[in-house]
Amino acid sequence: EEVGFWADHGLISAVLDPDFLENGYIYLLYNVDRHHLLYFGTEEYDAEIDDDFNGGMGRITRYTLNTESFTSVLPDSRHILLGDSRGTGIPIASQGHGAGALIFGEDGSLMVSSGDGNSHNCCYNGDGPLPGAGYDDISFQDGVLSETELLGAFRAQFIGGLNGKILRIDPETGEGISNNPFFVEGGSHLAQSKIWALGFRNPYRMVIRPGSGYGLMETGHPGTLFLSDVGETKWEEINIIRDGGGNYGWPIYEGPNLHELGYADLITSNPLAPNPLFDTLSCEQEFFSFQELILEENQTHSYFYDNGCEPGTSIPSSVQTFYHERPILAYPNDWGGPPEALLPAFDQNGNATTIPITQTDLENNSSFRGISGAGGVFLKGSSIPQEYQDTYILADFLGWLRAFTLTENNELTKIEHWSDSIGRPVNMALNPYDECVYITSLFPSFIKRICFGGNLKPIVSCTPDTTWGPSGMTVNFDASESYDPEGGSLEYQWDFGDGSTGEGVQTSHTYFSSGQHIESFKATITAKDTMGAEALANMLISLNNSPPLVEIISIDEGHLYSVQEPTLFELILDVKDEEEKTDELSFHWEHLLHHNNHFHLLDEYEFQNGNALVTPTGCSEEDNYWYEFKVTVTDRGGLSSSDSKMIYPDCDGKLMAVERSAYVLFPNPVMNELTIRSTKPLDEEIDYRIIDTMGKLIQEGSIQIYNEGLKFKVRTSSIQKGIYIMEYEDGGQRERIRFVKF
Repeated sequence: EEVGFWADHGLISAVLDPDFLENGYIYLLYNVDRHHLLYFGTEEYDAEIDDDFNGGMGRITRYTLNTESFTSVLPDSRHILLGDSRGTGIPIASQGHGAGALIFGEDGSLMVSSGDGNSHNCCYNGDGPLPGAGYDDISFQDGVLSETELLGAFRAQFIGGLNGKILRIDPETGEGISNNPFFVEGGSHLAQSKIWALGFRNPYRMVIRPGSGYGLMETGHPGTLFLSDVGETKWEEINIIRDGGGNYGWPIYEGPNLHELGYADLITSNPLAPNPLFDTLSCEQEFFSFQELILEENQTHSYFYDNGCEPGTSIPSSVQTFYHERPILAYPNDWGGPPEALLPAFDQNGNATTIPITQTDLENNSSFRGISGAGGVFLKGSSIPQEYQDTYILADFLGWLRAFTLTENNELTKIEHWSDSIGRPVNMALNPYDECVYITSLFPSFIKRICFGGNLKPIVSCTPDTTWGPSGMTVNFDASESYDPEGGSLEYQWDFGDGSTGEGVQTSHTYFSSGQHIESFKATITAKDTMGAEALANMLISLNNSPPLVEIISIDEGHLYSVQEPTLFELILDVKDEEEKTDELSFHWEHLLHHNNHFHLLDEYEFQNGNALVTPTGCSEEDNYWYEFKVTVTDRGGLSSSDSKMIYPDCDGKLMAVERSAYVLFPNPVMNELTIRSTKPLDEEIDYRIIDTMGKLIQEGSIQIYNEGLKFKVRTSSIQKGIYIMEYEDGGQRERIRFVKF
């Protein structure tokens, strides 16, 4: 009786808490029926009445299940996180573009997507007659929309409201999180404190790339989001949200370009952007328009926001401005879109442009069309072939399914067309237990399961009793831990790597070297089942060799790090090898963040000795966090040894806080773009250099600072993972700040 089920609305999303098996929490996102919203708890309420096609409001509630059977909800466990009263939820003022998806970030935050709440009929900005399928007047009358939100599609650009956004909230309280990009101190309940990204039309499905997030909510990062923003009649978008604070353009931009049907030219004032020149010098512009506050992306990220009341004067830095975060790929809408899918690019002058997909070096770069993307999933699991591990799978309402291969930096390298017959998909999920993809379809209504099936390959396991020693060494091999997933028998073939072969589940072989020098062999076992499926495993045997001895000596076990400021740790090794010099060895460090019973790989380094930056994460009453540095040293023969040290948060305040600088770099670690913020106005021009820990120049540039601005941004998407130093001059003084590229 509470859910308004009509048009595109209803119970649209549900998600289990990451600790569901312990706490039993389930979260629901749905449209509240208008009659229930207005009259529940009063004499006028009638549970049999549904007030459809008159608006409503998106609400998030949490229930607790009985954790013994998981088949019933505990009485009185209902807890409203968002939308407990009119005006506090997601406004639903049209037949579509309402509540979207719920997913958990890898930092424990709850992510929420919402549409612009506007009619699908172009082009309404709050002025003039309402278009068909629009209910702004009713929503305003009901108190669901405030007066400042009577902006039509431009609600997506308005940080004073929840429409057209990706929200990031605390799953306990529903409040905004302190490191959200527009957070207001003392105002965690405000809409803008909950916003992670903005400028969306209808992002009703999204997914986080596994392993891309880290840390706690207040100091960490939820991860890189992939989402489908449903377009109007021209473009469908695949967007990547690497960091918070980005503006994805709607309704001023659709796809890679300015909106072609009218929104780009429909000048609309932003009630949160007052013009300080209003009523002076004959300036009649009380508020800046949304169009003035967003510019097209350029390669150097140097932007000038002109105050039209006094040309050449910039919009003050106190007014929030943006550049357009373009989709990683825009494909034509089947109802009338352009002829070809486009990828973002820059021309020779550094200005934004596009490349037709057929003119790129993507594998399988043929163009395609669609109607509405269903959000997608990332493939992960032991039953998924190696070539498809971490592949992004996307379905579209037109009925197709495609696989997108991406680099670690989220750059497209390959697109595969898998199917044109999956129905009308509206949701996708990867089941971690059977490692299959489930696709929910409408028209016809069904759930399809897609698995990598057929005859599965054997699982091969073999551990030799020794892997190094003198020439003439006998090695005993035992593969009895191998098995066929279907339970059948296996045949075994051995290639000892020196021209000799063998058979059977257990075998022995004696190795000889051609001299006294180090000589290594790759032994291979191949297991074959009764239907011909094969799998293999390799083992390294090294003669006249012994593994290196390695110890991390710069960190004591149990070392503390600050939870107030980032801490720079020296990573120094004591290394010995009987056969080789230190400079002949290879080194591989892993920087890990542990969270309760699992961990995240934050970074990798290839130096012998160096530095790593640790961010202030930890000291939660409910969760345990700590870091680990692990190093593996490998000799030229392939033998390796490892050492690791754990470091823990200084929850008791034993470490003294360092004096704060006038400059702050954030986020740190950084993904796609970093920001330097100053406590005093910056110079009119900032020259910067980014160097690595060896002093090598990685990137440099010059950035214009307008109107005594207090911050500047630098694009880091092309920089590889690692530790870097940002050098720049300001006020005649050279500044150096270290950061980690994640």
